[in-house]
Amino acid sequence: TQDPKGNPIELLNEDKGEFTVSITRPRLVEAPATTVLVPSQVRIEITDDQSRRVAPEVFTTLGSQLYLALDEPQGRQTFSLQAQQDGSLLASVVPLEPGDHSIALTTDQSGSGVGSGALDQPLGTLAVAPLAVQLVGLDDPQPQYGTVKVQLHLLDRDGKPVTGANPAPALAGDITLTGAVESSHALQSEGDGLWTATVRPEKSGNVNVGARFSTTGDSPRTIFNAQVGTFEVTATTLLSLAVISPKNGDRLAYNGILPF
Repeated sequence: TQDPKGNPIELLNEDKGEFTVSITRPRLVEAPATTVLVPSQVRIEITDDQSRRVAPEVFTTLGSQLYLALDEPQGRQTFSLQAQQDGSLLASVVPLEPGDHSIALTTDQSGSGVGSGALDQPLGTLAVAPLAVQLVGLDDPQPQYGTVKVQLHLLDRDGKPVTGANPAPALAGDITLTGAVESSHALQSEGDGLWTATVRPEKSGNVNVGARFSTTGDSPRTIFNAQVGTFEVTATTLLSLAVISPKNGDRLAYNGILPF
C-alpha cells in the first residue's frame, strides 16, 4: 500500500485493547393504581447489565424523544417523560378508561401506531378503576312543576372528589331523564367534582337519571355513560283563582273615618 507520492505505507496490526458493550433496557419502577381522570405518577428507569441507571439518550437513537404510551380500548395516549435527579424518568399519566392497560416506552408521540424504526417497548400495566358518579340530595320527593336541581358528584376509587384541578382533559356532561319525565339537560361544573343541571318536571312519578361524561376536542372520548339513580316527583294540584265579589263596576262604601 502506497501514499499518493508512491511511498510505502506501513500498516499497523496490533492489539490495542478491548471494550465492552453493555445492553441497556427500560424497566417499569412503579405505576400506582388510579381512577379514570386521576393522574398516576408512573416511574421508569433505563439500566445497563450492571443494573446501573443510564441517561435516556444512551438508550435511544440520537435526537429521538422518549414518551410513555398508555393503550386503552378507545385508543393510545402518549405522555412526556421528565428526567429526575435520581436518574429515573417520570410521567404524569391521565387514564380515560377503566381496566388494566398496557404501558410502553415509545418514540412515536402521535399515538397512531409505531412508524418505521420507532421504538415501542412494553413495560407493564396500569390498573385503572372506573369513575364513580353519585346522585346528590334527591332523597326526598320533589314537587311537580317545581324547580329541581339535579347534582352529580364525581368520585375516585377512594371516594374523594375528582376535581379536575390536576392536568386532566376538559369535560362535557349531560343527563338523560326517563320514566315519568323524558328529557335531556346539559350539566355545568361547579367545581370540587360537582356538576349540576336544573329541571322542571311536568309529570309525577319516578324519574330515572342517566349521566354521560366525555372529553372535548377533535377526538372526544366517552369516559362515563350509565344510570346513576332515581328520584320521585309528587303530584301538585294547580288552582285557578277568580274574584267572585265584588264584581267589576260595583261601587263600594267606605265605612271609616277619613283623615281630613
